[in-house]
Amino acid sequence: MAKGGARKGAGRKKGGMNAATLEKIAVKKEVDQRIMRQADVLLDRMMHLSMGVSYLYIIKKDEDGHKGRPELVEDPETIRRYLDNDIKEDREYFFITTEKPDLRAIQDMFDRAFGKAQLSVDHTTKGDKIISTGFELIE
Repeated sequence: MAKGGARKGAGRKKGGMNAATLEKIAVKKEVDQRIMRQADVLLDRMMHLSMGVSYLYIIKKDEDGHKGRPELVEDPETIRRYLDNDIKEDREYFFITTEKPDLRAIQDMFDRAFGKAQLSVDHTTKGDKIISTGFELIE
């Protein structure tokens, strides 16, 4: 147009999105799908974090009685036998370490189960002035 202004049909259509936004939406959809496929596993792990985690270690002694390095016990049968007090080996020593519960995981679990707690700010003054650096509230 000689005098400027919008040309008919030019520019993005009303309600349309640019290419970067469309790509961002597509990537978010893929990420959401990956998370949904692993939802049960992720929930189990989050619940373990919220309750704290315990690890069973074993220290084995050689024939001379020298202790080896601690090894993490991952075998479910050995863990069951330890918990049942069914291990009679003299050359093995077991101990358990624990990690504290993750408070953020606990909060997130409650937020998901019961909804996020409503946060509010009391902005009533009951006749008193609010003291601030930069402005004064006039009632």
